Amino acid sequence: EGLVARAEALRARLDEAVARATPRQPASTHELELILGGVVLRLLPRLEERHMRRTLPRLGGAAPSYLHLVLVAHCLVLRGRLATSRFLLGDDSALEEVTVDEVLERGLSFFSVLWTEKLLFHATKYFVAEEIQRKYSTPMQFGHPSLLPGALVLLPHLAAALRPLVWTEDA
Repeated sequence: EGLVARAEALRARLDEAVARATPRQPASTHELELILGGVVLRLLPRLEERHMRRTLPRLGGAAPSYLHLVLVAHCLVLRGRLATSRFLLGDDSALEEVTVDEVLERGLSFFSVLWTEKLLFHATKYFVAEEIQRKYSTPMQFGHPSLLPGALVLLPHLAAALRPLVWTEDA
């Protein structure tokens, strides 16, 4: 109950609001999610470039994680069509206004409504990993557990092999 019930109620209200919109608008939250994913995928290459060049002004130059880049993209989308379009066309003024607080508060809003179950899964995964670490570490270790899925262990090797194809120092 609790978070899941609230998210389902919000999704139902969002579905109703979207259904009342003009015929050109998405007909469901699922369609909205697909559109959001497409827009975020268009925003990410410019954000990745800014990250690699350490020119993300309000994030100290670079993002702390890739998730932060996705959350910045969500913030740009939430600023509206004009801000998103301007950024895609090379105008960084909307990006320069995005604060760390906005990234954490507004950027996560799509996750809380559209992907509640995913957030709950990650929270559960954290607590299970923490318990495993506590139970099987000798001597007992306390702190944040390592939550590296197997695919992430291979990611550095994959990135090294593909680096010439995805990033060059003079790009």
